[in-house]
Amino acid sequence: MVGKLHRISEFFPVTIEEALRNYKVLTEEEIRPAAEFIRSCVRLDPSERLTAEEIVQHPWLSSPI
Repeated sequence: MVGKLHRISEFFPVTIEEALRNYKVLTEEEIRPAAEFIRSCVRLDPSERLTAEEIVQHPWLSSPI
């Protein structure tokens, strides 16, 4: 017997860009740099993540809005 998952769309992951786009807070030009910044903060391998010092000095945080 083969079944279907109900509400399957709830299980599909979205990209960080799609999530940011859905919030409608950033402009289209801001979405990619923001997503790259977020991605660099949440890498699975801790050695690949930004350090706290790198985060506070990151251009995405320090550039004017």
